[in-house]
Amino acid sequence: MVDFSLLQTFVTVLFMIWAANIWYYGIRHGRKLTARDAGISVIIPVAIYLIVVIASYGVF
Repeated sequence: MVDFSLLQTFVTVLFMIWAANIWYYGIRHGRKLTARDAGISVIIPVAIYLIVVIASYGVF
């Protein structure tokens, strides 16, 4: 049986980046923030999540 953990990790990262894009525009327009402030508020939790996901795969 083929190990699909690398594919699963890739798909997880891909969908998280897509969700971060939606989240960015939602925060930016919903709270009327600047692009910089919305980007900062989105990138911090997304970066932490992606580091945990990639580290759990064993890259780091």
